[in-house]
Parts: sequence; C-alpha cells; structure tokens
Amino acid sequence: RQQAALEEAENLAVESSQETSSVEENSENEQENDVTLKESLENESFSNGLLEYPQYTRPQEFKGLCVPEVLVSGNHQEVEKWRKEQSLKRTKEIRSDLLDS
Repeated sequence: RQQAALEEAENLAVESSQETSSVEENSENEQENDVTLKESLENESFSNGLLEYPQYTRPQEFKGLCVPEVLVSGNHQEVEKWRKEQSLKRTKEIRSDLLDS
C-alpha cells in the first residue's frame, strides 16, 4: 500500500510539473504572438499614411520578373530603406492625394 501511495504521489508531482511547464510555454508563446501582431500592424497598409511596398515570394525569378537584389542581400537596413522608398513611390503613383494632407 505504501508503495502504491508513493507512486501515486510521484505521478501527481510529475503531472503538476508538466502543467506548470505547459503554462510557462503558453505564456511565452502569447508574448511572442503579441510582439508579432504589433509588428504586423505597424507594417500594415496605411499605418504610416502610405501604400504598402511591393511584396515578393519564391522563386526569385518568375516569368522573367526578378526579386530586387536588395531583398535577398540580407542587409536589413537596406531592405527597410528600399521598402520605405517603394512605399512612397507607389503612393505617389497610385494615391498622390494621400501625400497632400
């Protein structure tokens, strides 16, 4: 009987530890999701009063169109600069009225 009681106590301790670990992991995931959501909203169209920059995906070349070299360069500062320039350019071309205000 004592052995069974000890085993049951050990199982409860393990379950409690797993639940605590799971809660901690969920909390970390929620924090990461909050940061990701905030960053997404900051980069959303019209968040800065401009249209979004062009979006690209793989492959790097498709039907003769290529992804601009700066986007595959790995230089995050240059990528951000390019995005801002393209955003301003697209806004001037498509919705110049947004720049008048």
